Amino acid sequence: CMFESGQRHHSFRAVWVLAAFALVAVSCSSSQGNGSEPSPVAPSEAPAATDGAEDQAVTPDPADPSTSAVPDELPGADIEAVAGDLPGLVVRRAGNGDIVTSAPDGSNDVAWASGSEFASMQPTWAPSGRTLAWSMSNADSSVVARVDVDNPTASPVTTDISSPPFYLSWSPDGSWISGLRNGPTGLEFVTIETATNAATSAFLGQPFFFDWVDDDTVVAAVSGLVLTDVAAADFTPRQRPLDVPLGFFQTPVALDDRAVLAATRGQTGNNDIVRVDADFTSTLLARADSVVSFSLSPDGQQVAVLVGPGVGEEEPEFISFEPGQQTQQTTDDFPQLATGRVSVLDLDSGEVVTRPETGLIAVNWSPTGENLALLQIEDNQLRWIFADPTSATNEPILSSPFTPSAELARSYLPFIDQYDRSSTWWSPDGRGFVFSGSTLDRSGIWVDRIDDDAGPAFLGEGDIAFWSPE
Repeated sequence: CMFESGQRHHSFRAVWVLAAFALVAVSCSSSQGNGSEPSPVAPSEAPAATDGAEDQAVTPDPADPSTSAVPDELPGADIEAVAGDLPGLVVRRAGNGDIVTSAPDGSNDVAWASGSEFASMQPTWAPSGRTLAWSMSNADSSVVARVDVDNPTASPVTTDISSPPFYLSWSPDGSWISGLRNGPTGLEFVTIETATNAATSAFLGQPFFFDWVDDDTVVAAVSGLVLTDVAAADFTPRQRPLDVPLGFFQTPVALDDRAVLAATRGQTGNNDIVRVDADFTSTLLARADSVVSFSLSPDGQQVAVLVGPGVGEEEPEFISFEPGQQTQQTTDDFPQLATGRVSVLDLDSGEVVTRPETGLIAVNWSPTGENLALLQIEDNQLRWIFADPTSATNEPILSSPFTPSAELARSYLPFIDQYDRSSTWWSPDGRGFVFSGSTLDRSGIWVDRIDDDAGPAFLGEGDIAFWSPE
């Protein structure tokens, strides 16, 4: 389990998502790129070097789709027509293990790390979108690398570390790279100061999920018990006192005023969604009867809350909320969020809008705040749904069904709450979206857009990809 999720409130959602992926586990192996896909690495193991797939002769096996020959005519939309006017860059881990950036239309490929020399993972953009970091290891060393993507001839700056981080996240101003890794005494939180290239690590307990509060501090949900502020420079912890244990969720969400959204265990055993301010005062915002995950709107005014399926419930009751209407209240006069749905909670007014879609395992906002991306599992496949966060009735936009790559399914989606705080699949203007997997009879990286009906276009071979923030 990537974040060593030993406590129930962290492991429950991962188990829920992984159970959903049991339906597609067999077909995940067929969603690899041309050649051999690097296997996801257990966090307690240092990955070994892999040979470049471009040097290997692959004999097509009709019974194994991962070795099938590339068709003469590729299915899907034309990549230039779909992505030619979309901004930013896309980073992907290519089929041969290289870390590659390109324009959204697939032009201007630059390989920053070779899969034949290192096993590379966790490509993560800085908030500026101009610097890229990733983790890489071989039998002799482990490093965190970063590079200025505006200089295609630049050599990556590397920081030697004892074991490779399995999660990376930048501070808001790009002055720190933080990560989680396995150390000799347990899970370690590591930071690298970009100005000095100095790395520092500390063991603070596990499970450990975090978000950046400001340029120098993170707030962590540690060991299923406390919220803790941790300074990046010296790891001085400061607990945010709570009257009750943390509830069933993974990642806390930091707001602009240093307040934090989290879930605590209510008196009835359900989830109380609370705002914990910088002065440690706690305010109850809403309640849910199952595990929750949060996604904060770009302006910080709304939070999308995905409430997982209730125990033993296949078709949870749908509670419809319309903008401007009085929300349904509990006896304590707080909104009760619908089980198995995504609800958008306005942090100022308390109004709630609940989308009708079911079977969801992930949610995140577009950079413009105009759409929600909802990931739905249906008929043994996944589908991205792009929905209006302000309405419960507006028809959503549907992407093509796909089978996720093994890397996406096993290493990212069970912990998508955390990745929502550090990476994005959206283009900076909110019109494009990138995903990894198999669709239209081909596996790799695909670009889709929500302002046309052309369908997804094939970007290139690979098993994971993210769009730059700018």
